[in-house]
Formats: sequence, structure tokens, C-alpha cells
Amino acid sequence: MTGSSGFVGGHVIKFLQQKPLKVFGTYHQHKPAPAKGVSYIACDFLNRDAVVKLFRKTKPTHVIHLVGQSSPSLSWKIPYETVQGNVFSTIHLLDACRKLNAKPKILYVSSAHVYGQTFYEKATISETDLPKPMDPYGASKIQGEYFVMQYYYQFKIPFVIMRSSAHIGVNQPPFFSISNFAKQIAEIEKRKKPPVILVGNLNVKRGFVAVDDMVRAYWLALLKGKSGEIYNVGAQNVKTMGEWLQDLLNLSDAEIKIQEDPARRRLKEPIRIAINSRKFRRATGWYETEPILRTFEQVLDWWRSRV
Repeated sequence: MTGSSGFVGGHVIKFLQQKPLKVFGTYHQHKPAPAKGVSYIACDFLNRDAVVKLFRKTKPTHVIHLVGQSSPSLSWKIPYETVQGNVFSTIHLLDACRKLNAKPKILYVSSAHVYGQTFYEKATISETDLPKPMDPYGASKIQGEYFVMQYYYQFKIPFVIMRSSAHIGVNQPPFFSISNFAKQIAEIEKRKKPPVILVGNLNVKRGFVAVDDMVRAYWLALLKGKSGEIYNVGAQNVKTMGEWLQDLLNLSDAEIKIQEDPARRRLKEPIRIAINSRKFRRATGWYETEPILRTFEQVLDWWRSRV
């Protein structure tokens, strides 16, 4: 697995530890805590030779490719680094397979953000709808998809592409909305900031999947996903960010005011992100099992223990 030191990577490691597998997890600068049955290997995926060396050593049969920059809002601040991390790392992975004549089944974790402008044109998006990314993150993810497809068509390197919607859980960085809201609430409860939560646009509509449910989707995609296919995986429940924020506020006894912060408003963004996961559900039997509000509570408690 690439990107094992990231938010989702840590949850994937915990899941894979329960399986009778030999697992390799890569990291760049920050080595994760030791995990039973997991061998961590330092690798800079922007270094082509290092990636070839990694694949020659590990000889993987399956790859979950998570390394890269995962924030749409941050991608406007670091567009070049976003393309580097998401596109070049993917090319180096694929080319290492080509050079070594290796054909592991690759799960390329893409994003619903590749659809972008299309969300203005249709209420719910399926895999056949045209990607029209609206931010550097979405653009980098669709570029990665195209390279994965090219190496499949030319060199028969098998892949499954997963276009996932937002997922949340403990250990998520605070530049993601729900984690940021929870962090602010925890700080207010401990009187480390005034009782005002700063927000961006609360009118946009989003759905959230518990990270453990999304990790299970990764696993099912590797086991049951058809090579060469693209699958949407997203939440069934979609509502405004204002409503999600109120769900979080209901978990606190503190009296908190809401204040819009102009600095937190993005450029034009999809007003509603809703994707149809029917194709993936039919192929794998996946469905959401974790109550999302319980995950919200876990995230809030996690921040309470850290601020």
C-alpha cells in the first residue's frame, strides 16, 4: 500500500492486519507506528528509481495507491505540488510495473471531484458522466486515471478505479471540513478560543462516508472489482454543510455561534456532490454499515483528547 502514513492509510493498515496477508506500507518522511504483520518501507514516489527498487523488492500482487495530495481546497494553494504528488507518483508506479513486467492489480483511488462542473448539470452522477474538474485536485486525479488506463491498454497492467466521495474519521487533518469543525468545537469547550466557530459556505450539499466503510470498499474493489472498470463509491445521505455542522454542535453542551469567514470560502465549487454507487454495490455487495453520526462523535472525542 502506498501512502500508509496518511489519514486513510492508517485505517487501511488496521483493516489489513486482520487478514492473513503479507503487507508492505510505504511512507516518505513520517514512519508510522509499528503494526503487527506490516513492513514499512521509505519511498519517495517522485523518485522513479526508488519506486522501481521498491517494486523489485516487494513484488506485490495487489496495490492500494493512496500516496498524494488529497485536499481540493489546499490544491489551489499548491497546484504544482498537487500535480506532482498525484500524477507523477502514479506514473512512476505504473512505469515500475512496466519495467519489471509486473502485473499487480492496482486500486487507483480517485475522487468524485473529477466530475466538477457536471454536478451543476445533473442531480446524481454515474460513472458514464463526463468528468469536468473544477480544481487542481480533481484535474490531477483525472490525469492519474488516464495514465492508469494507458498502461492497462498498452501493457495489460490490471486496475480498478474508485471515484469516492468525502470520508471522515479520527486522525483526519483539520483542513477537511468536518474535522476542522470538530477541532474548533473542542477548542471552544476547553476555552482555548472564543465561542465562535468559523465556517465557509454552509449551503453546499455533501455526503460523508465513515472511513472504515470506505476502507472496506477498497478491499472489496480489489477482491471483486472488475479490472478495467471505474466505480463510484459515495454516501447515500446528502445534505447541506450547515445541517452537518448542526449535527456536530448537537454533540456539545457549549453555546457556540456560527460566523462565516471569507477566507474559508473557495472559488466556484460544486453546489451538490452526489454520486450513484449502484454499479459498485451490485459488483461487490458493499453498503455503509457505520452510522455517520457515531463517526462524528468519534472525531469530536478524538479532538477533545488532543487540543
